[in-house]
Amino acid sequence: MTPGNLDSHLRKLRKAGYVDIVRVIGYDRPKVVVKITDKGRYETVNYLSILRRILEKYYVKPIS
Repeated sequence: MTPGNLDSHLRKLRKAGYVDIVRVIGYDRPKVVVKITDKGRYETVNYLSILRRILEKYYVKPIS
């Protein structure tokens, strides 16, 4: 992923309220800290739960 592409994705996640972005001035150079918000954590867990239900419904275990 290119830096520009990553920046674009992070801006969209921030706009949706899923992450907080903080720019920190470090000893050697500026750094960006990305932290998931409570909303982002909730939506991620919800999304994974939906995927799990889909997989459990349609996944057929092979016969051993």
